[in-house]
Amino acid sequence: MGQSKKSKVAKIAELVSLEPETLFVVLNRFLFCCACRTDIKSLTSRDVRRHIGSILHKNNVLCTRLNVLSTKTYQNDRLVAKTVTKGFLEADIPLYKLRIESIKRMFDDLNVGAPSESVCRRMVADIATDQKSLNRTQISNQQVYVIIDETEKKKHKIFNVICGLIMRPDKRFLIASRAITGSACAEMLNSVILQVFAEYGLRHEQLCLLITDGAS
Repeated sequence: MGQSKKSKVAKIAELVSLEPETLFVVLNRFLFCCACRTDIKSLTSRDVRRHIGSILHKNNVLCTRLNVLSTKTYQNDRLVAKTVTKGFLEADIPLYKLRIESIKRMFDDLNVGAPSESVCRRMVADIATDQKSLNRTQISNQQVYVIIDETEKKKHKIFNVICGLIMRPDKRFLIASRAITGSACAEMLNSVILQVFAEYGLRHEQLCLLITDGAS
């Protein structure tokens, strides 16, 4: 008994499988090429083969590949920039040092392009938002202690608000820095605490200990 001929659908499926990066969709008995955004009017092997072999289709597939590569490169570059920015900030390394040639060479030796200082600076706000969200999750519904440290930077007084976990005294988070005017007082201190607690969803009953040198 002779081998049965391949069905029409099987032949087309075989042809389409040769183009794994191109999505073909059957719509109303037409084959739609997503790379070219057009219908192949006839579901015959000859027409499908002709379409796949056309210059227009090959150019469209190339453009699709380049777009995918560009997207992946962009996403990878953003990931590198975000990782570097976070590392520099945590190590207290100024971002302007990314301009130093030896730093750039270090990235080149690692086969990773050094992110630009401007790109990294644009990442700071996103990193701060992510960290704030993480801190909020970690202190949620926990018994906490708060340290408010008054410091001075460039003739401006600042309240640094540090929150720690009672059950894990070594676990502390800088959750706010507030610039203040005039002399620190108990009323100002209370106002800062209320603002920060509202931002982080903390309740007064969670506060077990308050340590400060900011007001008498």
